[in-house]
Amino acid sequence: MALSLVEQLNDLLLYLNLPITLQSPTDLTPSLILALLESILQQRLSGISTDIRTCRSEESRILCVKLVLGILQTDILAGTLEQEHLNEFDLTGVNPERLARGEVEEVVRIARVLCWLGERMIVGKGQPQSQGHRDGNYRRSEPLSSPSIVTSNGLKSSHSPAFSPSSKSTKCVELELNAGVQDLSIRGILPHLSSFEEPLSTPQRRPRGVHRVPSPHLEIRFSPPLDDQISSSSSLSFPLTTVCLPPVRQHGFIGDVDEEEEFESFEQSRVEKSERSQQYPTDLNVDFEEAGHARTIALLKERARLLYRLAKLQQDP
Repeated sequence: MALSLVEQLNDLLLYLNLPITLQSPTDLTPSLILALLESILQQRLSGISTDIRTCRSEESRILCVKLVLGILQTDILAGTLEQEHLNEFDLTGVNPERLARGEVEEVVRIARVLCWLGERMIVGKGQPQSQGHRDGNYRRSEPLSSPSIVTSNGLKSSHSPAFSPSSKSTKCVELELNAGVQDLSIRGILPHLSSFEEPLSTPQRRPRGVHRVPSPHLEIRFSPPLDDQISSSSSLSFPLTTVCLPPVRQHGFIGDVDEEEEFESFEQSRVEKSERSQQYPTDLNVDFEEAGHARTIALLKERARLLYRLAKLQQDP
C-alpha cells in the first residue's frame, strides 16, 4: 500500500506542477502538506502567517498541521464525504504532534486524504491516476468542467460538483482569493525550493541575412568616397575640411634664431586669433582664449630659458 500511495502522491505533485519527487510518505513535511492543500483548492488560505508557512520551528509545524486538519475536517470532509468513505478518511484520531514529527501512521492517513481530495477536485471523480508518470510519459489531463462561483471580492473560484460550497463551510473558513495575492505558488511556503512554471512557447527567431541587418542611422566618413556608388549609398555624409600643415624639413642644419622675427610672428598670431574670435560670441571663447594665451606665454618663457642656456654654452670654451 505504501508504494501505491507514493506513486499517487508523485502523480498529484506532477499534476500540480510542484517539482518534488517523494520516496516515501514520510517525506510529507507540514509545509508541503499545506502547499498540496492550497494547490488542490487552487486558492491561497488567508490568515496564515509566514512563520507558520515556513515551519522552521517545532511550534510552527504543529500549528500548520492543526490548521490543515481543521480545514479538512470541518470545512471540506464534513460536507462532502459519503457514508462509504466516512471511516476510511476520518481524521479525528490524527495526532497533530505525531504528524508534525512525520510519524508513519499519521502521515499515511493525511496522504490518502490528499490523494482522494486531489482526484475529486482536479483529476475528476472516476478518472484514474495517470499511469504514464511511472512510464516516464506523463500527460496531464484537463480537469472536468465545473461551475464558477463569484466570491465576495469579485474574483471567480472554480469548484467541482462534489465540493459545492455550503453555508457552514463558507462561514468557517475563507477560501477566497485575497486581492493583490498572486496565483498560488509554493515559493512562500517552501523558500528553499524554486518555483516551477511550465515553459511558455516562444516564437523562434529565424536567422537574418546580411542585407536585412539594420544599418546605423548616421554614417560618418573620415575619408573621401572612393566612388559615386559608395557616396550615394551613405545615409549622411559630412563635408571634409582641408587642413594645411606646415612643411617639415627632413635635412639640413638648424640656423640661428631671429628673436625679432619670432616676436613679430607671435604678435601676428595674436592679431589673427583676435580676428577669428570676433566671428563667434565672446562669452563662449573667453576661457579658451585666456587658456591659449597663458599657454603661449609659458612656451615663450621656456623658449627664452632654453635660448639663454644655449647662448651660455656657446660662450664657454
